[in-house]
Amino acid sequence: RAMCHLANKEHDQALQDAERGVSLNPEGADVNTYLAMTQFYAGNHKQALATSRKAVALAPTPQPFQLISLGLHCLWSGNLNEAYAAFKKTLERTPDALDAHVILAAVHAAQGQEREAKEEEQEILRIEPDFNLTEWVPRLFPFKHEADLERMVELLRKAGLPE
Repeated sequence: RAMCHLANKEHDQALQDAERGVSLNPEGADVNTYLAMTQFYAGNHKQALATSRKAVALAPTPQPFQLISLGLHCLWSGNLNEAYAAFKKTLERTPDALDAHVILAAVHAAQGQEREAKEEEQEILRIEPDFNLTEWVPRLFPFKHEADLERMVELLRKAGLPE
């Protein structure tokens, strides 16, 4: 339910539902990942990174969505090597994960790796030929704060993704 609220940018309700889920199952990797995502998009980036790391540690085998969550939070906090590692693991298991390629392009842009960012752009357009920043970024990243959305757009612009 938290993820439905998050998709509708109902951040407070999403956070409330995710916290309730964790209270019912504190050792659940999935519910901790959902909590990390709601914390992140609500603007609680430090909490989100800690919760995401906990979720991955709780998972016997971290699932792609858990690694994507961790990678996104690592990107935001500047832990670019950890972010890169999370996305490489994700793409080994799910090579066509659009969101992983998009965020990995941002990681490469943040590192000034133009060639690698261009390679990710090509993968993104192979998977979703109509991808553009204007339509896709707000859907993929339901940030509460406009400044966070703009930061993501700027990274992806720097990566060379089409407007």
